[in-house]
Amino acid sequence: MKYNLIIVLLFVSAMLYAQNDSVRLDRDFQFRNGIYTSVTEVLNNSPKYPKVIHNDGSKWPVDLDSIVAIVKNGKMVVNFDNKLQRLILVGSLSTFLIESQGIDWESALLSGGTPYVSQAKTVAEVYCLDFRTGQVNPLTREFMNEILERDKSLQSEFSSLSKKTQRQTLYSYVLKYNSRNPTYIKNK
Repeated sequence: MKYNLIIVLLFVSAMLYAQNDSVRLDRDFQFRNGIYTSVTEVLNNSPKYPKVIHNDGSKWPVDLDSIVAIVKNGKMVVNFDNKLQRLILVGSLSTFLIESQGIDWESALLSGGTPYVSQAKTVAEVYCLDFRTGQVNPLTREFMNEILERDKSLQSEFSSLSKKTQRQTLYSYVLKYNSRNPTYIKNK
């Protein structure tokens, strides 16, 4: 019994130490300011260029295509296709929007089939940054199925829905996944 108590105490103290070493990634997390060139740097909260933040348009110390993220005042923007994108949801799966211009073909066809500039529309698509792999993908049913392979219970729940309901509930499953599968960031 005495040895069991010692083992339990050692286990609890190790858990408490681990909790002090890392913090759950969520919207309240404050990253260290700087330029991050890899997902590993992000997970360690240790930017390669910690003091380099420009507002004046001067040159970065590294090419934009090798930047993963930039943090200013604790808030992160990620580099996707050499454009900096503000994170909307921060967690194991972090989300951001990509806006693009397109033609509203439905309106064009209804007006006689010739698209005009006035029928142009802005389309916003949600993308996910998976902190586990560092990959960025559009938030689609296929992507969510792939992610949920890591959480069989959520995958079963998601798979039981119709395709239409799956499309309508994608974002709620990102929230559920983040809640059940947190990412921890070093808190040095």
